[in-house]
Amino acid sequence: MMPSNRLNWLAGCLAWIGVATTAFIPVRGGDGSTATPASRSEITSVRAVAGNLVVTVRVPAGRRRVTLETRNQVHRGAWTPRKVEIVDAADTATQQFTLPLGSATETVRVREETES
Repeated sequence: MMPSNRLNWLAGCLAWIGVATTAFIPVRGGDGSTATPASRSEITSVRAVAGNLVVTVRVPAGRRRVTLETRNQVHRGAWTPRKVEIVDAADTATQQFTLPLGSATETVRVREETES
């Protein structure tokens, strides 16, 4: 089992990677337009708490299906949906996802779909 400070360091690295990738990589919408960071969900923090990985996501206003996905390898492999939440907010909201910490290192990302 990993020491707590090592888990917190790993969670901090994952948070930085998640924030960096969601903040700087343009995402193409279904109509070919580029979504801005303010108009899509993004990971704002990842931390280890009592044997769990807690991922906090900022979700823009509107009704959205937000999916937290993981995969075991950074640059390849299939993304696996781990948690799905429907967020319906008049203004920007915060959603927390809690996953049990496993023994393997996983990469996390958040994906969203606008609900009608």
